[in-house]
Amino acid sequence: MIAALKAERRDFVVELMKVWFSDDNAIVREKLRHEQIHRVTPHIAAIIRQGVSEGSFALADPDQMARVVLALILDTGDEAGELFVARQVGEVDFETVRRRFDTYQIALERLLGVAPGTLHLLDEQTLHMWFDEGIVANPRKEI
Repeated sequence: MIAALKAERRDFVVELMKVWFSDDNAIVREKLRHEQIHRVTPHIAAIIRQGVSEGSFALADPDQMARVVLALILDTGDEAGELFVARQVGEVDFETVRRRFDTYQIALERLLGVAPGTLHLLDEQTLHMWFDEGIVANPRKEI
């Protein structure tokens, strides 16, 4: 649902991400990240505990691992935004983007103790929509 909304407003999202990932917003991003970890970790822990009790996840300490899992998820989101902006101006190729997402997926699967290929962070269609369309081959620098 969120991906569809972003797709409908793609140009706006591109401009918003450029501003969000600018150096001027580094402190705001860091404060938001800290608040997300504080508020969301207990919910991630509950999900992990449920997964362990159902036998879906293989973790020794779900409560402690929740913060690590959330940090990885937040980093994946940050990396996605940075890759998106870099991809728009031709600084990174599509296969590099695909490998980065694959790496995050593998790391998350290992943390949760699930079989490789169990999780799907980003489907192929969405990956292409955000990282392989509307790319500027030779961006003009503003003076």
